[in-house]
Amino acid sequence: MWSFSDDCTMVYVKHHRGQGEAKNDLSDTVSKDLKRRGFKYLGSVTVYAHLQACGMNNDHAPDCYTYRELLKEGKVKFINE
Repeated sequence: MWSFSDDCTMVYVKHHRGQGEAKNDLSDTVSKDLKRRGFKYLGSVTVYAHLQACGMNNDHAPDCYTYRELLKEGKVKFINE
Protein backbone atom coordinates (compact mmCIF):
# COMPACT_ATOMS: atom_id res chain seq x y z
CA MET A 1 0.00 0.00 0.00
CA TRP A 2 2.77 2.43 0.89
CA SER A 3 4.16 2.27 -2.64
CA PHE A 4 1.14 4.31 -3.79
CA SER A 5 2.36 7.21 -1.63
CA ASP A 6 6.11 6.74 -2.26
CA ASP A 7 6.39 5.52 1.36
CA CYS A 8 5.23 8.92 2.60
CA THR A 9 2.50 10.02 4.95
CA MET A 10 0.23 12.34 2.99
CA VAL A 11 -0.98 15.60 4.53
CA TYR A 12 -3.75 17.21 2.49
CA VAL A 13 -3.55 20.91 3.37
CA LYS A 14 -7.12 21.62 2.24
CA HIS A 15 -8.43 19.26 4.92
CA HIS A 16 -6.80 21.41 7.56
CA ARG A 17 -8.68 24.45 6.27
CA GLY A 18 -11.97 22.89 7.36
CA GLN A 19 -12.66 21.05 4.12
CA GLY A 20 -12.89 17.45 5.32
CA GLU A 21 -12.66 14.58 2.87
CA ALA A 22 -14.26 11.17 2.50
CA LYS A 23 -12.04 10.18 -0.44
CA ASN A 24 -9.26 11.66 -2.55
CA ASP A 25 -7.07 10.93 -5.57
CA LEU A 26 -4.91 8.48 -3.61
CA SER A 27 -7.89 6.47 -2.35
CA ASP A 28 -9.37 6.49 -5.87
CA THR A 29 -6.11 5.12 -7.31
CA VAL A 30 -5.73 2.41 -4.66
CA SER A 31 -9.38 1.39 -4.97
CA LYS A 32 -9.13 1.05 -8.75
CA ASP A 33 -5.98 -1.05 -8.41
CA LEU A 34 -7.59 -3.35 -5.85
CA LYS A 35 -10.65 -3.80 -8.05
CA ARG A 36 -8.36 -4.66 -10.96
CA ARG A 37 -6.83 -7.35 -8.72
CA GLY A 38 -10.24 -8.88 -7.98
CA PHE A 39 -11.39 -7.11 -4.82
CA LYS A 40 -15.07 -6.23 -5.15
CA TYR A 41 -16.13 -4.22 -2.11
CA LEU A 42 -13.32 -1.74 -1.61
CA GLY A 43 -14.53 1.58 -2.96
CA SER A 44 -12.67 4.84 -2.57
CA VAL A 45 -14.39 5.86 0.70
CA THR A 46 -13.55 2.54 2.38
CA VAL A 47 -9.97 2.71 1.14
CA TYR A 48 -9.69 6.31 2.38
CA ALA A 49 -10.71 5.17 5.88
CA HIS A 50 -8.03 2.46 5.73
CA LEU A 51 -5.40 4.99 4.62
CA GLN A 52 -6.31 7.13 7.62
CA ALA A 53 -6.21 4.16 9.99
CA CYS A 54 -2.76 3.02 8.92
CA GLY A 55 -1.30 6.55 8.95
CA MET A 56 -0.88 7.05 5.22
CA ASN A 57 -3.28 10.02 5.35
CA ASN A 58 -2.66 12.39 8.25
CA ASP A 59 -6.02 14.10 8.74
CA HIS A 60 -5.47 15.14 12.33
CA ALA A 61 -5.79 18.81 13.21
CA PRO A 62 -2.37 20.52 13.28
CA ASP A 63 -2.73 21.21 17.01
CA CYS A 64 -3.37 17.50 17.74
CA TYR A 65 -0.45 15.56 19.24
CA THR A 66 -1.08 12.70 16.78
CA TYR A 67 -0.60 15.09 13.84
CA ARG A 68 2.86 15.98 15.14
CA GLU A 69 3.72 12.36 15.98
CA LEU A 70 2.87 11.19 12.45
CA LEU A 71 5.09 13.93 11.03
CA LYS A 72 8.00 12.57 13.09
CA GLU A 73 7.48 8.96 11.94
CA GLY A 74 9.00 9.24 8.51
CA LYS A 75 8.72 10.91 5.13
CA VAL A 76 5.83 13.33 4.67
CA LYS A 77 4.29 14.86 1.55
CA PHE A 78 2.15 17.96 1.80
CA ILE A 79 -0.53 18.09 -0.90
CA ASN A 80 -2.08 21.51 -1.55
CA GLU A 81 -4.98 20.30 -3.69
